[in-house]
Amino acid sequence: MNNNIHGQYARTEQHVRTEHCTRTERYTRTYVKVTSVFDSMGFMTPREVIWTDGRIFPIESVRDFRPASAIDSSLHGDCFTVVIGGKEKHLFFERTDSRQPCRFGRWFVEIAQ
Repeated sequence: MNNNIHGQYARTEQHVRTEHCTRTERYTRTYVKVTSVFDSMGFMTPREVIWTDGRIFPIESVRDFRPASAIDSSLHGDCFTVVIGGKEKHLFFERTDSRQPCRFGRWFVEIAQ
């Protein structure tokens, strides 16, 4: 995904925690649309990322999935390691507050600063 794309984003410095690593770095979190499918068991699989300017990036494969959340956030989430354009990228799903049952969550990508 491109560093010079304008869209809805928030610049922040955070710790991101997964079961394998904790890292601190500066990045821009960009919320994006994602087309996903749910199988009969309820597993969600992302299929394409739709950038804020409307460009569509097909996801060639999902290489990894693991729980991940920002330390300063009370919301839980997931990190999908996906292949887009032959390159590995991290695609995050941020689960929303359970008090909002109509809003399940939202997707974002991180762009290093």
